[in-house]
Amino acid sequence: MQPVGKTALDKNIRFYFINGSFLLLIILCATLFGMSIKQTSLITQQVFTQADTLIDSIVLTRRWNAGYHGVYVKKEKDMVSNPYLEKPDIIAQDGQPYTLKPPAVMTKEISHLATPENFSFHITSLRPVNPENAPDEWESQMLSNFEKYGPNFKASETIEKDGKTQFRRMRALMVEPACLTCHLKHNYKVGDVRGGISVTIPYSETLKSLHSNRFEMVILGFSLVVFCGVILYFFVWRLMQRLALQKTELLKYNKHQNEILGMVAHDLRNPLGNIVGFANILKDDNLTEVQRQFLDRLCKSAEKMLGMVNDLLDVSKIKSGTVSLQKTNVEVEPFVQQILQEIELLAKKKNIELIFKPAQPLGSILMDKERMRQVLDNLLTNA
Repeated sequence: MQPVGKTALDKNIRFYFINGSFLLLIILCATLFGMSIKQTSLITQQVFTQADTLIDSIVLTRRWNAGYHGVYVKKEKDMVSNPYLEKPDIIAQDGQPYTLKPPAVMTKEISHLATPENFSFHITSLRPVNPENAPDEWESQMLSNFEKYGPNFKASETIEKDGKTQFRRMRALMVEPACLTCHLKHNYKVGDVRGGISVTIPYSETLKSLHSNRFEMVILGFSLVVFCGVILYFFVWRLMQRLALQKTELLKYNKHQNEILGMVAHDLRNPLGNIVGFANILKDDNLTEVQRQFLDRLCKSAEKMLGMVNDLLDVSKIKSGTVSLQKTNVEVEPFVQQILQEIELLAKKKNIELIFKPAQPLGSILMDKERMRQVLDNLLTNA
């Protein structure tokens, strides 16, 4: 018996184990990679939604202010009136001055209250009334895109500022009917792109979450691969051990079976040989035709059984690996002619003519004469 792990069966098991593990690894990696992409997309979408929500809040605040054509607030000390309005101030009956806060001013002052740690926003235009509201380089490019591609165009970018990562989102600001109160002289129409609103929110913690998520996915994937690999290896190892044990038992059984088969065939051959020998001795001229026919049938049956026993012995030797060949140089033509003569009578009874005409001299070859005789005899008699 070959050592465990060296047989073709063990190699096949190892092959399937390695390929199965590799396929499992690919499936796990693809699944985890897909989950990581999905989570990254969800987190990024959450940032987009947060920025869009802030922009919507700013737009609603401006709309509320514009709906009242601006809001007057009590003018405190050091409060400067809007220089871009014709009559920004009014005096109440009690003598208290009030100054008008239009939508642009109100949202600008709200932006000053926001902190970079939370969020910040900027309302700008390519043609700002107040130079302080001029856009930066990125905002200018996005404003041009709004005019080129329409108000539904949305822009975003990630920037590094003061050692922190920030996310910027910008959307177009449309002219609404209430806006014409202050901007009618600027030749704006309802639906025109008035400018844009850019929002900046912190992005460092979000990036940390994304990196942490990828790292956790890698650790999880590695752990699952190791765990599944150990389970599969343990399963395959146990399977190989059981197969090796069963193989040993089968080899023992086959060996025992071959020994019994050889013993039985060997014990049967001697009595059958005696039957054939004595039957041939009984043949003489004093026998009647019926008696001779009976003896011929007896001899043929005994010879047939003897041939079967010899075949069983040969099979037993082949299975046990003890068969040996006695090789000698044999002239081919006389050898074949002898075999043909032995079966010529059988061929004639079936109206078969045997013709042996080699095209050229065959010479001699090295072979086991008896084994080759069995091969040719079986081949010709079966044919």
